[in-house]
Amino acid sequence: MKAKIRAMTPRTSQQDLEDLLIWINRVTHGWAGYFQHAVAKRVFSMIDHFVWERVVRMLRVRHHWGWKEFRARHTTPRGSGCRSARAAPS
Repeated sequence: MKAKIRAMTPRTSQQDLEDLLIWINRVTHGWAGYFQHAVAKRVFSMIDHFVWERVVRMLRVRHHWGWKEFRARHTTPRGSGCRSARAAPS
């Protein structure tokens, strides 16, 4: 699972972000569906964190953002999650 995500999220990738997120979503949903009968809360949390870190790193390199710039654009004021398109600062 991690190898697939690493292969799709190199730091210098110029892929369309929407296509990349759709692909990651499909892979993680398929993986979660396969393991749905197992007690894997910690593993699901770890994969979620891993995907978030990879996408953040890719976007920061692509746009030459520091952490403060990224956080202002893509996280809530409490520092977690993604903002919706309507809530993003203009």
